[in-house]
Amino acid sequence: MAMAMSNLPISTGPTWQKTLRVWRFSNEELKHVADLSGLTNHRIGWEYILGGIRECGSGFEMITASSDWSQIVSTTLNGAGDLIARPISKYSAPESLNTALNCP
Repeated sequence: MAMAMSNLPISTGPTWQKTLRVWRFSNEELKHVADLSGLTNHRIGWEYILGGIRECGSGFEMITASSDWSQIVSTTLNGAGDLIARPISKYSAPESLNTALNCP
């Protein structure tokens, strides 16, 4: 019987670490897949998390902010297991990061 696989993106804490980590749940085990530093979705003092995952027809994208909060960033996991990040717009306010979850 084949087991389903799920990738779990986690923006790690503490907040100053600013690293996106992807883990895979497969065969009842959690395994580390990839890390990419320079991304965040939370600021110290906030009681909420921004961004998330969107799917606009070409695969799943993890939506976060750049570590300096100047850009909204889309990150994908390629077939080789590498995280590929690209800026998609400027960050202007918390709402702009959640709005980026909508497909263009």
